[in-house]
Amino acid sequence: MDNIHSLLKRQMKRYLAGVNPSPEFQAFLEAVNRAYFDFDADRNMLERSFDFSSQELLQANVGFRKANEELQKLAAVVQHSTELISLADASGRLLFLNEAGCRMLGIDPADVSRHALPDLMAEGSRVRFESEMLPALREEQGWEGELQYRNMQTGVRIDVHSILFSVKGAADSSYMANIALDITESNKIAQSLRDSEQFLAGVFTGIQDGIMVLDRDLRILRMNATMEKWFADGLPATGKKCFELCHHSSKPCNLC
Repeated sequence: MDNIHSLLKRQMKRYLAGVNPSPEFQAFLEAVNRAYFDFDADRNMLERSFDFSSQELLQANVGFRKANEELQKLAAVVQHSTELISLADASGRLLFLNEAGCRMLGIDPADVSRHALPDLMAEGSRVRFESEMLPALREEQGWEGELQYRNMQTGVRIDVHSILFSVKGAADSSYMANIALDITESNKIAQSLRDSEQFLAGVFTGIQDGIMVLDRDLRILRMNATMEKWFADGLPATGKKCFELCHHSSKPCNLC
């Protein structure tokens, strides 16, 4: 044998010194020699495999830890968001409701799973949930608009701007995600402004004297009913210069 394994060489020196092996025994020694080399090759391959597996496992562990940290950050953002954020199953049964949602709807965090999303809505919105929102979610189109929730403790109705969309889970399961912003106060302010505008419009129209509202360039912005009667032949007057309507002039009068 030209290439004898070091272990076999030691054994031959120890136990077969001075022995002239027969051809059959020589063949046996060659088989043992090959077995030693094959064993070394297998062991080296296994060690490299373990080394690669350890590196991959370490990298996977680092990646998992980073992903878990990001997930925890996202969970904290969702939990402490000022908007209502909820997750429900396909039937509408709540699985998660963040802190803002619990406060808005008057629900104890421990009782979240006892409620269904449509049951938290005012009657009109509950009808729209069945007729508009559910069909859109089933088509994976999502839904966005204004609706009303009600506080489960006080019964007070809450105007919200809501975004609902479907979320796919494992084994083709589907969930309903909901983000809702309380717009009750902004709606009250908007209604108050509309009421004030209507009141002022009523006062403006009811005054018997002629009133005309102009911009800085003397263009007519608005006239009351009395003024429209006086200058009916010049209507519509909006956008015209006051001296054009009142004096049929191309330049301001001295009073202007």
